[in-house]
Amino acid sequence: MIVIGVDVHKHWLTAVAVDQTGRLLAERTLESGEDGLVAWASELDSERLWAVEDCRHVTGALERELVAAGERLLRVPPKLTAPGAAGRQVTREIRLDRRARRCQSLAERAASRPTPGR
Repeated sequence: MIVIGVDVHKHWLTAVAVDQTGRLLAERTLESGEDGLVAWASELDSERLWAVEDCRHVTGALERELVAAGERLLRVPPKLTAPGAAGRQVTREIRLDRRARRCQSLAERAASRPTPGR
């Protein structure tokens, strides 16, 4: 089983897939509304759990898409995913790296939770 942590924003989202040990398997960034996320994930593993930050005003469409596709979904409270305050200006590369680490953190937290019925 893999866990896919998703960091969703108004114009884009980043998904990071990790295995049960938290090892990074793959990462994908898409524009909002762009198709292919579930197809990408299905190439990685047949058993998946999606960890999505609980910001329904931004994640609602993605959540509906995942549920309609029969995917398992876990909402993660925003306080568990908030990045540390940064009082300095950062480059695009640093922002992308932070985004990827937040997604990985979401996925790792979800992977450490027991799966019901197992």
